[in-house]
Amino acid sequence: MQVVCGGEHTMVICQQGRVFSWGRGNCGQTGLGTTDTVTLPARLQALDDHCVTQVTITHESGVQ
Repeated sequence: MQVVCGGEHTMVICQQGRVFSWGRGNCGQTGLGTTDTVTLPARLQALDDHCVTQVTITHESGVQ
């Protein structure tokens, strides 16, 4: 499992390679397809066909 934090959002990769994100999303930085603030971890469904092993986020961006 990997946990990474941006300025106001967080992403986690679980052991199965799924990515979850939450936090402030005003610029879409959570990667969830919305600009809403998300208070609970939500799965990035766009990555369901992939086994993600690493993510990098910055202060204001999401998955890179």
